[in-house]
Amino acid sequence: MTRKPAGITSPLFAGLAIYAVLAQPNHPDALTPGMLLQLPLEWFVIVGLLLVVPAGNAITYAVRAGIVLLLTGVSVLKLADIATFTAFNRPFNPLMDLPLAEAGLRLAGGSVGWPLAIALAVGIGLIPFALAGILWWSTGLISRYEPSKGMRIGAAAAGLVALFFVIADVGAARQAWTLPVDVPGSSFSTQLAFDRTTTFRTLYADLAAFETEAQTDPFAGRENLFDRLAGRDVFVIFVESYGQTAYRNPLYAPTHLARLEAAESKLAAAGLAMRSAWLTSPVAGGQSWLAHATLASGLSIDNQARYRAMLASSRPSLYHLAQASGYRTTTIMPAITLPWPEARFMGFDAIYEAADLDYHGEAFNWTTMPDQYTLSTVDRILPQDGTPDFAMTALLSSHAPWTPVPRVVDWDAVADGSIFNASQHVGPPGADVWANRDLMREQYRLALDYSLEVVFDFAARHAGRDWLLVILGDHPPAQSVSQIEGQDVPVHLVGTEAALSLFDEWDFTDGLIPDASAPIWPMSEFRDRFIDASSSSGGQP
Repeated sequence: MTRKPAGITSPLFAGLAIYAVLAQPNHPDALTPGMLLQLPLEWFVIVGLLLVVPAGNAITYAVRAGIVLLLTGVSVLKLADIATFTAFNRPFNPLMDLPLAEAGLRLAGGSVGWPLAIALAVGIGLIPFALAGILWWSTGLISRYEPSKGMRIGAAAAGLVALFFVIADVGAARQAWTLPVDVPGSSFSTQLAFDRTTTFRTLYADLAAFETEAQTDPFAGRENLFDRLAGRDVFVIFVESYGQTAYRNPLYAPTHLARLEAAESKLAAAGLAMRSAWLTSPVAGGQSWLAHATLASGLSIDNQARYRAMLASSRPSLYHLAQASGYRTTTIMPAITLPWPEARFMGFDAIYEAADLDYHGEAFNWTTMPDQYTLSTVDRILPQDGTPDFAMTALLSSHAPWTPVPRVVDWDAVADGSIFNASQHVGPPGADVWANRDLMREQYRLALDYSLEVVFDFAARHAGRDWLLVILGDHPPAQSVSQIEGQDVPVHLVGTEAALSLFDEWDFTDGLIPDASAPIWPMSEFRDRFIDASSSSGGQP
């Protein structure tokens, strides 16, 4: 096939389509009109190549196919980055994120309804094919365009110069050499592809080192673990999306600090002591189970690959060690509605999933039951029968999309939860919340305030039970909601003064509001520090 003379309009639009893919950013904050003002050097390389290769033969089709494949892959990667930066404040990694597709679909189904969730999933699945179709059309129009001989030579020369600049810019960015001046234009798409390839290789190497680390444990062979607790029960309570933003963001701090101050007074009046500090969560915006596993294993687990390696390792969790020390280990997980085979690797004697909690009320969108009902089951599940309990729960009411927010009811009226019917649902539909960032932040403020009220009221009501409560956030909310940097979450110890005296050397702040001197530890350090403080044998070799 020979080139045919053609007007410039169609090839111009085709070139703009390629330009848009190359100029596309990979971060939500960069989605501004200014993104179109950058000068992607790769555009000159691609257009120059398409104008030089012979029109319509096998070589041209192969070149076009390669260009379409590469550009589609880079564009999909950028879109995935935007999604994971929005949700988790980090770039996309298929090894970490592809396993989350099912969880994301279930969250969408519970928030906006299954018909819309399925339609969205189908639409997302069609994006790569739509992109590939547009790019195939664009490359075909450009390759069939018949420029003048001088224009073709000029395009080839511009492409070669741009290719030189791309190589120079990428090499400088990867510190292979230095450049005396800045390169005109941007090679962002090429740099992103190279950087992500390096990231993937590094992740595999990191995983191998993690697997080795997970096979060892500083408490192997130790005796008298947890003996300083003197048989006290321990109850670990994760509050969903409870991060430092509750203290620092002026959108939330007035509400949440007032709630914590009121809780301090109530707990103190009940004869309870409190200590607070910060833990740095391995995740942000979601994947709560990675935070749960980090606290339990004493290993930093920030992706699904590490999580699976931890489960497959011989390293005992905090709950395994408590179990071996004579504790009855229990987990109460209202979020679990599907088979959860991982639970048997976590060291629990008893596992209470959503269906096991006998909730007869209505679901709150994706949230299966309100936190007040979950905590109301504790007396039934963890009876004071002389056997020490070491338990964990992960609450749900402050989970996205934070609507509807339950009403707090009299604890004696909770019963089987049927009181939590539609009249208890307060808030707009989930679809409205997802579509409006300001509304989403307002719902987060209200939902977290509800969870904090309930959990500390629960603690005050059980002041007569001589146990140790460890109340902490799992991770901060998504960056678009948090609006502050960092992944620190509060951790509170609540119990009698005698129980908390074991942890005096930690230098936590008295009360529920950590001051500027409060320590900040990686969440992965809590397990070993806790065992060390509560064991007369000590925790370090």
